[in-house]
Amino acid sequence: MKKIWVKKFKSFREENEADLKHYLAMDPEKRLDIIQLLCEMHMRAFGDGQDESRKRLRRSIRIIKQK
Repeated sequence: MKKIWVKKFKSFREENEADLKHYLAMDPEKRLDIIQLLCEMHMRAFGDGQDESRKRLRRSIRIIKQK
């Protein structure tokens, strides 16, 4: 069973700062899992869901050389 919690803030700025602290406290894998879930939800809601290449996050790295 999932627990739902609610917190009131005095301003949008306070709320944004609390969100940032919450997500920065998570480990990177958990944040990637959340992004993957949101991508899948978006594809189900707005995409046809038939394109296999769009079902997962693209895992690519580009190396940029600095001068």
